Formats: sequence, C-alpha cells, structure tokens
Amino acid sequence: MELPEYMTGILAVLLFTCFVKIATTLSIFRFAIGLKGLTFGLVMLALSLALTLLVMSPQVEQSGGLNTLLALKGPRDVKSIEETFLPFMAKHTDQRILGRIQKLSSRLSKEKASGGDVNKELKSANKNLGVIVSAFLISELSDAFKIGFILLVPFVVIDLLVVNVLMALGIQQMSPLVVSLPLKILLFLAVDGWTLISERLIGAYI
Repeated sequence: MELPEYMTGILAVLLFTCFVKIATTLSIFRFAIGLKGLTFGLVMLALSLALTLLVMSPQVEQSGGLNTLLALKGPRDVKSIEETFLPFMAKHTDQRILGRIQKLSSRLSKEKASGGDVNKELKSANKNLGVIVSAFLISELSDAFKIGFILLVPFVVIDLLVVNVLMALGIQQMSPLVVSLPLKILLFLAVDGWTLISERLIGAYI
C-alpha cells in the first residue's frame, strides 16, 4: 500500500472524527500534570486513538472497517466516507458556530461570484463539506478547551501551594515539580481520573 493512500485516510480520521477534541484535551492534561516527556506524549496519542476508535466504531464499521477507511483510493471512496461521517459531524457541531461559518462562506462566495441569490448561496454553504468540517472542528476545540480548563484548575492550585510552602520553608534549590508531581498523581488516582476523563470525553457523543 502506498503512503499517499494512507495519508488520505489519516486526514479523514483527523478531520471527520472526535480525535481532535480528545487529543487536545489529553494534551492540556499532560501539560497540567507536568509530564512533558516524549514517552508520555506517545502514550497520550495512543489513548487518543483508542478512545476515538471506541467512539467512532459505528461509523468505522459502516465505512467497511479501519483498513478500508485508511486506504482511500479514489473520489468514489472519499465520497462514501464523507456520507458516512457527515451525520456525525452535523450532530456534534455547535449550531451557533455553524451559522457564523455559513455566513462567512456565503460572503466569500458572493465576492467570487458575480451576482446570485443570497439564499441560494446559504443553501449551498449548508451542503458544503468545508463548512461542516470547519464548524465541527471549531466546536470540538471549544469543548476541548472547556474540559481542559476544568482539568487545569486543581493542578494549578497544587502548583501554587507547593511554591508557597517551599518559599516559606526557605527551600529554593529544589524544583517545585519534584514535590507537586507526586501530589498531582496522588490526587488524580484518588478521584479515578482516567475513568472520569474517559467518561467525560466519550459521554459527549452518546
């Protein structure tokens, strides 16, 4: 199998699925907890792909399986994938964001085309895959940042407490991360963090 064929399928996975939201949320979590090494980054990527496959399993099966999805060979295959994933994207797109993207698309079309009915342009924008994908990705990123903010707050509080305690004790040569990281991990395990994050990410698509 040639690389470009797989690249087309990978692009479809990135654009048409929940991968962007899940990967962004886990990246924020990785930053918040303080584990910035390459190994943990690969672990977050693997978890993002696993959760994406779990959420998108009905669409993946409908498209003929993961191998078929990754091996898109022609316009007909791409069109079939678009029809499979379009309902999912439309369902999980913020209508307010979609409306604003539609208006931008219609204004761009109006500038490029000489004349034409605005209502027809709006209807055309509704059917434009680019409009749906753009609105879907922005909606997913917005949700990811909201979840990420909730994840950040308790870890930032721990960082502030550790820094203040170390300063009060006059300990300046020790990195705050050495103390805060075990506390963050302890808190995360105490609240069953992996399950909570997974349920929060997957639950939005149920």
